[in-house]
This record gives sequence, C-alpha cells and structure tokens, in this order.
Amino acid sequence: MEEIKKKIELYQKLYEIMDEVSDEVGEEKIVLKEEEFVIKYEGWSGNCVPIEELEKKLGRKVKENDMLQYCKMKSLDVIEEEWKPQMEERGLKLMEMGFEGGGLIGKAWAIFRK
Repeated sequence: MEEIKKKIELYQKLYEIMDEVSDEVGEEKIVLKEEEFVIKYEGWSGNCVPIEELEKKLGRKVKENDMLQYCKMKSLDVIEEEWKPQMEERGLKLMEMGFEGGGLIGKAWAIFRK
C-alpha cells in the first residue's frame, strides 16, 4: 500500500511540473519516503521543428499534427540517447517516460529512480 501511495504522490508531482512547462528544459529532484527520484522534462515549440526539411520529406506543407509527431519521435531519441546515459552516470535508472501534447507543441518527460 505504501508503494502505491508513493507512486500516486510521484505522479501528482509530475503533473504539477508538466502543467507549468511550455518550451523549457529542466529537471526536478523529488524525495519520497527517503527514496530519490528525478523528473526530467522538455517542452517543444515550433522553433524545434525543421519545417523545410519536413516539407521536403512529406512533399507538402507541414501540419500541426506533423510537428507533434516529429517532436514525439525526437523526444524518444533525447530520452534514450541523452538523458538516460546522463542519469545512469549519476546512479539513476529510467523508471518511466512519456510525451504529451500541450505547451507550445508537446512535452517530453522521464522519471528516474535512485
């Protein structure tokens, strides 16, 4: 039961953080019941999307959903190729990750556990 309560509290913190994110990058350290977690996040804006490159690839004008899909795929790369190795060096393991619409285009997040 304590583990469930801790997970609920952790996700409440995640949602509070994500509500405030627009196009910034950052991390928040959270300690729950003497266990350390780090939530990393990145908000995506239109400046992050190579519009001309996408238009060439798609053969048409880029739509909002195209930008969302681009950011979603790039977020997975950022989490796996950048954040995960950085956090492993600090002794933290990837617990969960995700991407949600909102902010300017979308928001990537990952929870790491000590």
